[in-house]
Amino acid sequence: MEYQIPLLILEENVLQEVPLMEVYVTPSGLDHVVSIDTFEKHWPQKETQYGPYMLADDFISTVTQLNTLFAPLVAEKEDYNLLEKMLATKVTFAVENAYRRKRLEENTPVEEQSLGAFYEKEGILLLLQKSLIELNGTVIHEFGHALHKILTPDAYYKSNDVMKEIIAIHLQRHYGVKRNYAMKPHSVAVAPLENLESTDFQKQRFEQRWELLTSLVNHNPLLFAAQENKP
Repeated sequence: MEYQIPLLILEENVLQEVPLMEVYVTPSGLDHVVSIDTFEKHWPQKETQYGPYMLADDFISTVTQLNTLFAPLVAEKEDYNLLEKMLATKVTFAVENAYRRKRLEENTPVEEQSLGAFYEKEGILLLLQKSLIELNGTVIHEFGHALHKILTPDAYYKSNDVMKEIIAIHLQRHYGVKRNYAMKPHSVAVAPLENLESTDFQKQRFEQRWELLTSLVNHNPLLFAAQENKP
C-alpha cells in the first residue's frame, strides 16, 4: 500500500499541493521515496534546518513508534491494522506562506494559529518549522487527535475542544514534548492535565491513561479537580 504526502505551497497567489514523499509498507517496515523535483523547486531551505530526506526518516520513525505504543489498545481487535489506518489519515506539510494563507482562509487569525491542525475530513496539516525536533512534537500532537478519532470515534465527536486538546497534549508529553500554550483551547487543557500527571495516574501504563482520558468527553471534572488541588 502506498501513501502520498504532499507539500502545500503558494504559487502565483494560489494554494497548490505538490508531491513531497511517498510512504509505503514493506515486509521489514515503512520506507519512502522523496520527490526530487519538489525539493529543488519548492523546499524552503533557508527556513528549515533539515531537508525532505531527514523529514521523511523522522516521520516514518514517529509513525512506527506510535503504532507500537498503541498496539496494546487494538491487540484484541481481529484483523485490525492500526498502521494502515494511521497512514490512511492524509498528512500534508506546508511552507509558511501557504500554511498562513490556508489558516486565514479558515478565518483563523495569525495570533490564534497553532503549528499544525487536524481536520476531520482533510486530515493533518503541518507547518514546516525551523527545527525538526519542534516539528516532530507537532506531528505527535496532531496524530493524537487522529488516533482519538480512529480508536474512539463516538467519544471523539462528543468531546469538547478542550478535552480533545488534553488527549493530544498528553500524548506529546508522553514523548517528553512540553510546550507553553497561550491560545485557547490548548492553554485551558494544561491545568487539568498537569493535575492528573501529579497523581498516580502518571504511574499507570500508557494504554490505561489513554483509555481513561478518551472515556471523558468534557474536561470540566478535571478542571474542577485541578482548581481544588491548587495550594
